[in-house]
Amino acid sequence: MRAEVIDLKPAVEQGRKIIEEHKLGDRVSFRTGDLRTIDWGDDYDLILLFNILHIFFAEEDQEIFNKAYHSLVPGGVVVILDSEHPGKDKKLSPASGFNELLFFIINGTQIYPEKVIRGWMKNAGFCNIRKRKFLFMPMALFLTGEK
Repeated sequence: MRAEVIDLKPAVEQGRKIIEEHKLGDRVSFRTGDLRTIDWGDDYDLILLFNILHIFFAEEDQEIFNKAYHSLVPGGVVVILDSEHPGKDKKLSPASGFNELLFFIINGTQIYPEKVIRGWMKNAGFCNIRKRKFLFMPMALFLTGEK
């Protein structure tokens, strides 16, 4: 198995140190840049978008899903892990409410409701969108979709 990580320069620098320390340089490579503007490449079997959607605005997230779809091989899978938001006003869990406030203060962004994220996935072309649950992370949204 091989992995390619797209991230900003400080994260890539730290990631390379970790990979070198564990002698995994032949299995993990990096692309430095902003995932909204950098070329992702193609022919991936799996794309992980973990704790990333809440950093961007809705229009940017739709474009991220479009890029993910075009970077996957037919039958490839995108996996989403982000903060849970049930989509109902005043029905957020304490953890989701805190995250919503934190991301707004830091980035001016928000946690997006599952329904909105599913819409972005469908608009990009993903099918067989499924929700899964982690017993050890009950307040996380975990979705998968297939190309």
